[in-house]
Amino acid sequence: MAGAALIDDLQRMLADSGFTQIRIKPKEESKSFIQDWAPGRKMEDYLVSATMEAMKP
Repeated sequence: MAGAALIDDLQRMLADSGFTQIRIKPKEESKSFIQDWAPGRKMEDYLVSATMEAMKP
């Protein structure tokens, strides 16, 4: 799953870029479609889709 990043890393990158009020909310419902990407490999235990919100003053 190329391009995946840890939530803490994403928060740091956004903050380093000048964003504030950073909110990253994992979408639990994403587990169902992530299972289909690699059946039987439990990728849904490591990957998640998320909504990201931040402000740039």
